[in-house]
Amino acid sequence: MAEPPAWHDLSSLTGKALAQAVATIARLGYREPATVAAVLPEVMGLLNHPEADIRARSCWALGQIGFRRPAWVAEALPSLAMLLADDAPAVRAQALWALGRLGRAEPALVEALLPRLLACATDPNPQVRMNVIWASENIATVRPEWFAPYLPVFLALLADPDTRYVRPEAPEIFRVIGKRRPDLVQAAIPALTASLNDECRVTRIHAQGALNAIQKARASRVSHT
Repeated sequence: MAEPPAWHDLSSLTGKALAQAVATIARLGYREPATVAAVLPEVMGLLNHPEADIRARSCWALGQIGFRRPAWVAEALPSLAMLLADDAPAVRAQALWALGRLGRAEPALVEALLPRLLACATDPNPQVRMNVIWASENIATVRPEWFAPYLPVFLALLADPDTRYVRPEAPEIFRVIGKRRPDLVQAAIPALTASLNDECRVTRIHAQGALNAIQKARASRVSHT
């Protein structure tokens, strides 16, 4: 009889082997969540692992599994929320990503955490700020109205000093919301228009995409009235 895969017993692994095992669980959890159900408690426990890389990978794995089976990872939400204040930027970023995936799959699970999630928009690390946008995009796909009070947060991100991660992604949240609720992002049109002249090419492209989505959604609503 063949030996079970190493990831069936995470407690026996350390270092690179553990990191690889969690990555395997993340991939399997997205494609076939039932195959990793038995090790889910161990993955949740790794959110408290002393190594930042393992904590970050565990967030990723839970986001992957939770996107398919959100109820399975609901009990990990308090730990994921605590990791938004982790010392390691990679952990904060992955915790945000996981919350976004869970929120897209089952919005009610993360609704109460939105203020804490959006507070990370002022994080000193640009990749963390970018993940605030990604997480918000995921949740806004199904609950755009939740983000109406946070329009100033996203407008500030349009003018973020970071041109590698943050500014290129910032217009996308307006596209996601505007595609579904153009009325919620009307106030952002002047800022998006100004972003058409941004020094960053990707920012310009995404700003145009957001404006196009808002315009198309508005036209569609008019045609149906």
